[in-house]
Amino acid sequence: MVRRGDGTLQTSKTIGSIEEDIVAEEIRLTKETLIDAFKEYGEEIITDSISDHWSADLADIKDEVKGVKQQVAKDQRLASGDEDDAVGKGGFKDFKDFLSGVVATQRGTSDERFKAESYIKLNEQVGAEGGFLVPPEFRAQLLQRGLGNAIIRPRATVIPMSRDTMGVPKVQETSRASSVFGGVIIYWDGEGDTATASEPKFGEVDLRARKMMGLTRVTSELLEDAAISLAPLLETMFGGAITWYEDNAFIEGDGAGKPLGIFNSSNAGLLAVTKESGQTADTIVYENLVKIFSRALPESMATGVWVAHPDTMPQLLQMARNTGVGTAPAVMVSGIEGAPSFNIFGRPVLFTEHMQTVGDQGDIGFIDPAHYLIGDRRALTVVSSIHESFTSDKVTWRFTQRIDGRPWVDSAITPKNGSTTISPYVTVAARA
Repeated sequence: MVRRGDGTLQTSKTIGSIEEDIVAEEIRLTKETLIDAFKEYGEEIITDSISDHWSADLADIKDEVKGVKQQVAKDQRLASGDEDDAVGKGGFKDFKDFLSGVVATQRGTSDERFKAESYIKLNEQVGAEGGFLVPPEFRAQLLQRGLGNAIIRPRATVIPMSRDTMGVPKVQETSRASSVFGGVIIYWDGEGDTATASEPKFGEVDLRARKMMGLTRVTSELLEDAAISLAPLLETMFGGAITWYEDNAFIEGDGAGKPLGIFNSSNAGLLAVTKESGQTADTIVYENLVKIFSRALPESMATGVWVAHPDTMPQLLQMARNTGVGTAPAVMVSGIEGAPSFNIFGRPVLFTEHMQTVGDQGDIGFIDPAHYLIGDRRALTVVSSIHESFTSDKVTWRFTQRIDGRPWVDSAITPKNGSTTISPYVTVAARA
């Protein structure tokens, strides 16, 4: 070894010379030098050379070297792809690996990864009901399973919640006749007007993490086969169920222990245009669509989407509009040979069973989901039990997460000119 300028020792570049230097310079070796040497050459060279000389400090030194060894080994596994202990995965390779750990632990075989600092830190989000927190990356994978069919979440404003309750500021805007955003006034220099201080009116949307719990059962045979066959099954079931029930709540939820849906009558910001005079029950006519779209926020006309129940499809696809020289389809369809896409007035039409059946209020509407708030506690827990279905030899799986959803606008808005109100959520009244 050679001495550095700071008085510590610089290791040489061959295993043979490092052994000689350790013996020769044993009095001046420091713990830091030993650890540095280990990082480059390994533990055996160091501990074998000092075992007869530093017996009093050997245990302490070995502990430090062991810690370095574990970290180096972990780095090597990460580099080779054999292990990923990023916080997002909680120390588990994939969802299958996580489920295997859950099963083993609940059968009495402890999985040390649930005791690791990275996972313990994640699991602090779990409430009193307990369970195993699904690491964030796996939760994202579950949601992604059904996200392609989701209507509201991928288009809404999602607010991460670090606690069970959160107040999100909102502008209490009911009219744009003399100001915008609930009280902001802009003056132009040269108009001769005296500028008057304005004060926007702010309110608060109260988001509360509502518990959403799902149950499913699988046979013990499936569980015994291997978690590798169970993982994709639970991913599909959990992911699809979460997406389905989230959309149901975000669209029509009544707000009682669950999110308040956009098309629920308790949404004070929802506009329901009147039906046409003499309109036949359980029908949709072109004039309904014109009225709905004309009452949308102007800024939402380029970003909003139509949402409709599948029952409305036959009438929509057969609907014609008068062009003055004939008729043309009211609903445009493209890609009939592949996955068809529908649009009305240039905006997409999304069909979902969570809307009301044709003829009822809420069977079709135009919305801007960016004006809907989703509070996401970002904590999904999973737990399994053999006790509930013991006699049928089945294992019950339970998943729990906490979310909330609320419309961000709670009133229709009077525009600058005119008295016909507008809103980011518009539908047509019942046609009974």
